[in-house]
Amino acid sequence: MAQFPPAILTFLRPLFIAGCICAGTGSALGDEATAPAPDAAAEEQAFLRVQPLPEGLQKLQPLPEAKNVRFAECEAAWPQQYKENRSKIGSAEFRAKSDIYAYLNAQQSFEMRDCTCTGKVAPWAKVDVIYAALVAEHVELSSQDTAEFSEAADRLEGAVAILCGGKF
Repeated sequence: MAQFPPAILTFLRPLFIAGCICAGTGSALGDEATAPAPDAAAEEQAFLRVQPLPEGLQKLQPLPEAKNVRFAECEAAWPQQYKENRSKIGSAEFRAKSDIYAYLNAQQSFEMRDCTCTGKVAPWAKVDVIYAALVAEHVELSSQDTAEFSEAADRLEGAVAILCGGKF
């Protein structure tokens, strides 16, 4: 299973642990820190990883009665942050956030088996969290820093195209 760069964990772990401490005690002051519960730690790890690609992608069959709607046709459903990011075409921030968002969209559509705008337009919040963690690690991002997202998005978009009977 591919993972985000270790800096993402380093960046988010203190925030996550502080949130757990405050939620469990009402205050982090004067209380001894405890490790997050195993379920919480597992959730943190899952959030910070490019999920493994499903096995058998090459054996997929179209979904019966799927009505494909291309992502480009879903503009009315696009998050405002995505629209704002598009104004930064050519910048490293645009490329990085686009790679991350493409992955999140394709992952959501594939997991939901939804060929409509509901499946193909993911919420934006995770993009900002992942991007901030990558910037904290690399300061200036290159295409190599988000290549894992881009490659997984390409594979999942191809799988969704098969399932939906048309381009993502």
